[in-house]
Amino acid sequence: MASTLRILAWNANGLLQHKKLLQVTLIEQNIHVCLISETHFTRESYLKLGGFDVYHTTHPSNCARGSSAVIVKTSLSHYEDVKIEKAEYQVTSAKLKTSTGAITVAAIYSPPRHNLKRGDYLYLLQSFSGKFIIGRDFNSKHTCWGSRLTNMKGNELHQAIQEYHCEVLTTGKPTYWPTDLTKIPDLIDFFVTKNLSTGFLEVTEEFDPDSDHSPIVLTVSATIIKKGRNPTLSNFNTDWDLFQAELLTRINLRAALTTSDELEGEVQKFVTDIQEAAWKATPLKPTKVKGNSYPPEIRDRIAVKRKLRKRWKMTRDPRLKTELNRVTQGLRRMILATKQQSIADYLQDLTDNASTDYSLWKVSKRLKRPIMSIPPL
Repeated sequence: MASTLRILAWNANGLLQHKKLLQVTLIEQNIHVCLISETHFTRESYLKLGGFDVYHTTHPSNCARGSSAVIVKTSLSHYEDVKIEKAEYQVTSAKLKTSTGAITVAAIYSPPRHNLKRGDYLYLLQSFSGKFIIGRDFNSKHTCWGSRLTNMKGNELHQAIQEYHCEVLTTGKPTYWPTDLTKIPDLIDFFVTKNLSTGFLEVTEEFDPDSDHSPIVLTVSATIIKKGRNPTLSNFNTDWDLFQAELLTRINLRAALTTSDELEGEVQKFVTDIQEAAWKATPLKPTKVKGNSYPPEIRDRIAVKRKLRKRWKMTRDPRLKTELNRVTQGLRRMILATKQQSIADYLQDLTDNASTDYSLWKVSKRLKRPIMSIPPL
């Protein structure tokens, strides 16, 4: 495995409708494993993502509700592991072979209407051996992992986690954003791990793809993760002479301060002047830009959507939600058009001669080859 393993966990609330956006996120964010809950898959559902293997578990009623899935990068050595199809929870897992040993990754969805007890959670945790990471939507609230309050399921899960000596990893920020504005956002999505040192793990929030739940990303590193410092206006390389000169050119000491609005405006301008002068006097280390296969238009639109979603989370303004939906739909259309154009260009370049190494016949052979399903060991 690489020096880091990035695991994204997300409640999709219907996975097929988010397929294109999910594929962009997996590639852009360099995700190795994706844990999905609420896929709404049935036994007849089928999902194929280029460069990834998909394992999923359905609700025992075979209705399009609940369910879970694990998406693993094909370059990783892995195989499907434990599957649990119960009304109380649906679990999908895969075993990864890494340089530091085998790790089980599992996605779980537990509907809120089922009140699980400590014994139920212990049975779930004891289904996995060695190192494991369980992620996504437990629908269990407890203040120990950052929820606003503690409910019955959260208390029972907390007891089971302590008894089985597991760890809980969260961002400490809300992950569930109800569409009903009378309800308060809360944290119900997190990771449960065992036999993994927290010094090698880091959880961050992600804003793509989007549903009523925020994705979270767990980074598993082969070395100890050094936490970055909080952003500051200056560092050891700040040129204070340049800062002073730049600030003097920006400050206007003859500004009129006759009204409260003028005073507020000048205070805001003074703060902005300090920030811009500090940034100009402080050199930044160059950052490496990772290559990707998506055009700049899509990446720019993703950045706009991410900002809108962040603002909507802070304000819950219905107008921002409408704008976010509009931008999301436009992004989906752009991704679909790019995908179709890429396929069209690929098909147009196929030939049946030696100039492209007989690419047309190779593609035809691959399409006609039967798909062999390899069962888990």
